[in-house]
Amino acid sequence: MFTCYLIYANSLGVIAGSYAMQQRYDSCLAYYQPYIAAMREAVRDEFRVQTERERMLVWNNVKDHVAEITDLIAELNDGQVSGRHEASASDRHEASPYIALLAPLSYDAQLLSKGILLNSAIEFSRVLQAQGDPQLAAAYAQLKANDDELSRLRQHTPDAADTERILQLTQHSQALQLQLSRGCAEYADFTSYIAYSWRDVQQKLGPSDVAIEFAVTSKTMLRSDQRLVALVLTRDMAAPQAVVVCDGEQLQQMETDVRLFDTPQAARTIWGPLMPWLKDRQRLFFSADGSLHRIGIEYLPVDGRPLSEQMEVYRLSSTKVLCYRQPQQQPLSAALFGAIDYGRTEHLSADERSALMALRGSKRGFAPLEKTRAEVDTIGAMLRTAGMTAVETFTGAKASREAFTALSDTRIGLLHISTHGDYKEEHGQTDSESMSRSLLAFAGANSGADGLVTAADIARMNLRQCQLAVLSACQTALGQMGDDGVFGLQRGFKNAGVAALLMSLKPVYDEHTAMLMAAFYRHMLGGCSKREALVRAQQELRQQGHTDARYWAVFILLDAL
Repeated sequence: MFTCYLIYANSLGVIAGSYAMQQRYDSCLAYYQPYIAAMREAVRDEFRVQTERERMLVWNNVKDHVAEITDLIAELNDGQVSGRHEASASDRHEASPYIALLAPLSYDAQLLSKGILLNSAIEFSRVLQAQGDPQLAAAYAQLKANDDELSRLRQHTPDAADTERILQLTQHSQALQLQLSRGCAEYADFTSYIAYSWRDVQQKLGPSDVAIEFAVTSKTMLRSDQRLVALVLTRDMAAPQAVVVCDGEQLQQMETDVRLFDTPQAARTIWGPLMPWLKDRQRLFFSADGSLHRIGIEYLPVDGRPLSEQMEVYRLSSTKVLCYRQPQQQPLSAALFGAIDYGRTEHLSADERSALMALRGSKRGFAPLEKTRAEVDTIGAMLRTAGMTAVETFTGAKASREAFTALSDTRIGLLHISTHGDYKEEHGQTDSESMSRSLLAFAGANSGADGLVTAADIARMNLRQCQLAVLSACQTALGQMGDDGVFGLQRGFKNAGVAALLMSLKPVYDEHTAMLMAAFYRHMLGGCSKREALVRAQQELRQQGHTDARYWAVFILLDAL
């Protein structure tokens, strides 16, 4: 049952949406302005004591109203709110004040929406039980009991005694939440990440920084095509600004364009409208949405050079990641998987086997990957030379599903997996089904599911000490586009608590991937940041003659601050 706070917030959204349909924008804004703040608090209040299933139910009932704010920006920009297909200059002039007022609300809507279910698998009764503190476990149990009683008391008009009891329970619950936040980092992070606003993000920006939340609008009755909206924020802005970048058809064309990184057209489409805010900036923090999750836009050539080599570009799950407490310590332990024995391959022809050995992905079976042996051996040697003593390498039959899943609840700090990856997309599949169809192959994978690890399996693990997971395989960044992000391996690892990910957008080649990974670790262990290490590794590949983007522009870093 939803609390009165959520019912109130949802009512504000319904009223605002109704006014928007009537083109009464002053009244619409009067309700949208308190709506996002109320929804943020209501969702946080609901989520802290709910199971994963209950959280998903709550969000599915409110997400459409949250998305309507950004949709309205696109409609005002297009002039379609007046029933016209083309917006005249006067239309745009009339709409611009409303777009300016909607932009900060839209930014906050994106901060709330993106990754809202990313940590939905966390159930704090289990976390606190694993932490082994009976006082915290008892506090959480009491907090849930208080919430149940508050829900019961609020189902009818309270009398004086009920009102007094509600006040007592609310104060007690606030004290319990403070106790839990101080004693359990996971609880503190979980309850904080929902509450961040654009003002919190702005405080983390330096004078030469720019943050961009990309948002793809919904299809509506007035607009059959989607729009890509960029919500831009700098330290000196009074509020975020909204820019309609391009339409959905252009994004879809980019996904399949084999010359994407060889011509300036895509860069002009995506980054061209944003150049006034990028000029003279040193750092760009952006969060993708929709098709941008499948496109390495940070590598698009601007004036002949990848944007990632002209400024520091960070791809984030959401720009609210800037507000998180970032671990400063170096990882003390590492687990490396490679040279895996996938089992028998007699079902493959000689040609199929040869082709599969060249790529780290498969639809029919898993052939040996020859270069992964040197890859993990080289990386392991580098890590030990750098002073990391707890480095364990899993190869052959030992690189098993069991060995990987046994890393849950350990203090593993660095994870590297050189293997076959796959994403089996099917029409009409649900978000949860896509998590079961995104997978990594481990020992014995050719014999069945016992050698496969899915994104759903990973999401149930606890890898919260892991600062970097390198998924050196095909298509490890892909998955189904859900309402709050990508449902695939990246979601699995982020749900498990991994801080940063290096993963691929396309099929990757065994030999070139091994070269890229060796260069990446060499630069990172030599003192470069993760971002700079990847940029230098990409440059090395091109300098060695591997200039085709399918060799150097397929891996992306996520949340690598």
